[in-house]
Amino acid sequence: MKYKSTVLTLLALCFLLFTLHSSLSTAYCSSNIPWWNSDFKCRKTVYLLLWEKTQQSSDVAYTVFTTGGLINDNGSDIRVTDNSGNIVPHKLINCNPLGKTKIIFEAKTSFENYYIYFNNPNAQPMNYNWNPLYTGLLLETRKLGSGYCKNWRQMKRLLDRNKQTYEKGYVSNIFQGYNLFGPSERFISIYSGHIYCAQTGVYWLATASDDASFLFIDNRLVTQWPGAHGAYSGVYGKYRGKIHLKAGIHKIDYYHAQFSGVTAAVAGWKKPKDKYFKLIPKEAFLLPVHTKVTNFEKYDNPVAADFAWKQVSDYKIDKNIYSCLQFYNLSGDQKLGGLCIWDFGDGTTSRKTNPLHVYLQTGEYKVKLKIAADKVTLKDAREIRGQIKSTSPGLEIEIPNGICLFPAREVRSIEKDISDTTSQNIRTMDVFFNKDEDYKNRSRKYTKIISEYLIKCDSPKTLMASINFFLQVGEDSLAAKACNLFIKQFSNLDPIQIARVYIVLGDFYKNSKKNPKHAFETYKKVLYTCNDKSTVLLARRKMADIVAFDFKNYDKAIFEYKNILKEYENKKSVETKQILMNLGDSYKALADIKNAAKYYISASSKKDTYMQGYYMHTISNYIKRKKINDAMKEIKKWEDQYPLSKLGYSSLYKAECYYYTQCYSEAINELNMLIKINPESTILPEAKLFLAHCYRAKGEFREADKLYKQITTDYPGIPKAFGTSKAKNK
Repeated sequence: MKYKSTVLTLLALCFLLFTLHSSLSTAYCSSNIPWWNSDFKCRKTVYLLLWEKTQQSSDVAYTVFTTGGLINDNGSDIRVTDNSGNIVPHKLINCNPLGKTKIIFEAKTSFENYYIYFNNPNAQPMNYNWNPLYTGLLLETRKLGSGYCKNWRQMKRLLDRNKQTYEKGYVSNIFQGYNLFGPSERFISIYSGHIYCAQTGVYWLATASDDASFLFIDNRLVTQWPGAHGAYSGVYGKYRGKIHLKAGIHKIDYYHAQFSGVTAAVAGWKKPKDKYFKLIPKEAFLLPVHTKVTNFEKYDNPVAADFAWKQVSDYKIDKNIYSCLQFYNLSGDQKLGGLCIWDFGDGTTSRKTNPLHVYLQTGEYKVKLKIAADKVTLKDAREIRGQIKSTSPGLEIEIPNGICLFPAREVRSIEKDISDTTSQNIRTMDVFFNKDEDYKNRSRKYTKIISEYLIKCDSPKTLMASINFFLQVGEDSLAAKACNLFIKQFSNLDPIQIARVYIVLGDFYKNSKKNPKHAFETYKKVLYTCNDKSTVLLARRKMADIVAFDFKNYDKAIFEYKNILKEYENKKSVETKQILMNLGDSYKALADIKNAAKYYISASSKKDTYMQGYYMHTISNYIKRKKINDAMKEIKKWEDQYPLSKLGYSSLYKAECYYYTQCYSEAINELNMLIKINPESTILPEAKLFLAHCYRAKGEFREADKLYKQITTDYPGIPKAFGTSKAKNK
């Protein structure tokens, strides 16, 4: 019995040593499918989506996947296999190591999923005897250089001259509102594919495009709309042509040249017996089977970093376009847990699993994702020595039959983390999504995301753009916080940028915090920060504004305004106009009407007066409807174009706005100044009467009674209803 047990023990040990030796070359794999070839270090699983075998369908599958730069530049290391490890023929459509790679491959319904292998620097391209007739509707976009497109001959010349391709990919139909693969101005689109015609007869084809377009069926030009133009007049099939087609499959080609402005490229048809033109539906095209790519694996690492992204919305304010992207962590074995570190390529980072991110400028960014595991469960402990190295004390090992050859403490002694990093080049698009979404909600959503950048941001460009965003959406406190962070982190950078940040910060202290002294000191820092003349003069003007309108030292402010004005070479710039306006306001405050009028006239951009009646009517209408904010905006426009109005009715309207917003002190100050500078004006009775109303509303009945008595004495025509008794009662 002892001999028998000893033999069994020796046999077991021999078996274990044999399996150990073979395990040193065994790779980690979370899937039950064996690794096809260990020379290819990465693979992704491809699932076929809904397949309906019809007369129009194709035996071709189309898939788009990312590789994080782990692919040869020419895609020579791509291999597709089925569940049994058999090679499946494929064709490369577009190869972008740090972007999206696109292939088509032979699809068979007998297999539920396929595998894409890559990351073999020594692999050579494969030549397959596979030439599918119908692969789908392929779109290629190219950069458009100079040239005209008034006919097909010129279009052919453009195609011959412009070979630089942005990208290629399959689409569902010819219905385009922007460039899918690059900038949406000055580009060429080339569609090529096949359509299925269910019946024999005359087909009408139509194009609607902004700018030139040409449509071919079976290499025959059927319709065209050359030249530069908008798309609207072609919407109802104005640019059409007819062709007799037999039932079956026909080749279609569509060419579009976009020069500038809005992008549009649409192909429509009217089949036999149809009354109206319709968009050629996707069901008419012989589309490939679409797929879903998932389960990224690496041969020698259980933590395989991978991610996907899509642009979910954008937000346009003036000329700025802000783009919101959703990022998805698709890293291998999602049960690993641990750390996600995103680097979005704009100086900002995140540790969320699937973060939303807003890019403050359109363009291309290199995004990186690092995954580090807290805990890894392996299916076979024998794989540890050959493949897995970790310093993680939480490493767990699952061992079949309770046999452990390598204790966990030995694994921890190896100094290498279980982690992986991947990167992709992503491009934001200047198109507009979710147009029906409430812009206030979008503003709040974007503000919440961008405010997180203020925790840490390593890019002065991004931080400066965040300052501009916060100012545009009225988040002055966040703008000030971003300014302080910018000054703290990038004080050694461009002095002009630092000076402009000080100006924004000074505006915040002056307007939001109502702290003119702090604002004055902040503006003053600009004088010692940079030597840029225009920036320094702007800071000096803002300092003079505080001296005039906050400190009420008008004489000193006038002296400074005049000195600043002498240093400006362009006397008709926006800034010099503002200085002239402020000089007029300062003289107005001193009741020097002659000099006030002089500078108001110098600042005036309008010599005619017909628009003044429009402003008076519009402002009066807004006030009657209690739309005070709109009224104040119109008053600002009126005063900018006709500064002399500040000496008359614009002040009266402004006082009315203050009155209806219960800012009675501001209304009283405005009216007292108006009465002081217009002692003999025809608007004097109206101004005094309204001033009495303001005193009454403020509760200063003595001043109100005094004014009412003066008005009834000086202007007998004023109704007695406005007398003292009414004032007291109200």
